Amino acid sequence: MDQEDCLKILYQQGKLEDDDCKEQVKRIIREGQADIHVDRALSFACQADVLKYCNDIPIGSGKQLQCLLSMGKSVTSQCQSVLEKRRELWKSVPNVNGVVELANEIRKSNNSFYLFSVILLILCVMFMAGCACRPYVRYSRVRKYK
Repeated sequence: MDQEDCLKILYQQGKLEDDDCKEQVKRIIREGQADIHVDRALSFACQADVLKYCNDIPIGSGKQLQCLLSMGKSVTSQCQSVLEKRRELWKSVPNVNGVVELANEIRKSNNSFYLFSVILLILCVMFMAGCACRPYVRYSRVRKYK
């Protein structure tokens, strides 16, 4: 097990304290989702399976990884155990897929007050700009029809 795997395990267990370190580990985990060859442990454990089942699939964009995941029980036990560990790891990294999830992630953040303040400020500026520009738009429309 190398240092990268140790950091991934610590992240999954929630034992990493430094925010910058957490972000870097999240980035490493997401990169591992994108391509099997980025994750050394997964690449080493599943090398024979990639050659056997997914050799004709181009490298990149997670296509070979999806191929291995779709094989299910056909892959070797070593590859299967590493894939299962990676699935659990991928579940621990939040993927924001909507406004509600974004709000929840912002709420969990250490800077939630700052982020909500910035969002509120942007909305207020947009409202004020709309109020200030409305008479001019209305006046030009009325002039156009005369």
